[in-house]
Amino acid sequence: MQNLIDQKLNYLFSLQSRGIKLGLHRIKALLNTLGNPEKNLRIIHVAGTNGKGSTCRIMHSILQAAGYKVGLYTSPHLIKFNERIKVGNTEISDVEIIKFIDNIKPIIDQTNATFFEITTAMAIDYFQKNEVDIAILEVGLGGRFDATNAIIPEVSVITSISMDHEDRLGNKLSGIAFEKAGIIKSGKPVFISPQSPEVLDVLHKVVLDNKTKCIISTQKCKIASQKHDIYGQDITIKELAEIIAETLG
Repeated sequence: MQNLIDQKLNYLFSLQSRGIKLGLHRIKALLNTLGNPEKNLRIIHVAGTNGKGSTCRIMHSILQAAGYKVGLYTSPHLIKFNERIKVGNTEISDVEIIKFIDNIKPIIDQTNATFFEITTAMAIDYFQKNEVDIAILEVGLGGRFDATNAIIPEVSVITSISMDHEDRLGNKLSGIAFEKAGIIKSGKPVFISPQSPEVLDVLHKVVLDNKTKCIISTQKCKIASQKHDIYGQDITIKELAEIIAETLG
């Protein structure tokens, strides 16, 4: 088994030589071959420059504690590839990775799909097969043309935006914000962390164009870190009504 999974992952990692190709036609072809599993998922989609990975993991922990079966897709991994795709606290197995690559290899070759596109399709397919209640997807790069954007989410989340991947997204903050705002979908609410006025102007315009609801996080709650170490962190979340009540005594 070890030789086989090493072989499959070596093949997958070799596709990194294809580089990063922004665009949705390849990932959509992969998902179509799989029967469009994304259409059977309730998805939280997370973009941003800073904090999107930790935001995904915090939501994953909160939703699990609330009793939901939650899929989590993040990148990159620290030690092993399997870390990228989890249901609950269990990583995707080597057997599932092997089966997926064997099943989809013809369309990989046909579409010239990239490493990240294949990994994204693998996560979405795995979550659908495991019938998760909610899937959390972290954007890889940008948003508008990122492989994860071939879905319609229940909710979008945009964390702090700053200068990021300027070779791909441009060298203007407003342009980078526009690319990341590409995950905002018509009629689907978006939660936004505190941003600079320049970024907020861009995000608000995209929200209006999509006729959807925008919620600024600081207008709803206050989050404080109580303790953190390499194993995780403890936080408190207070709704503004609770904070006002405490202030007024």
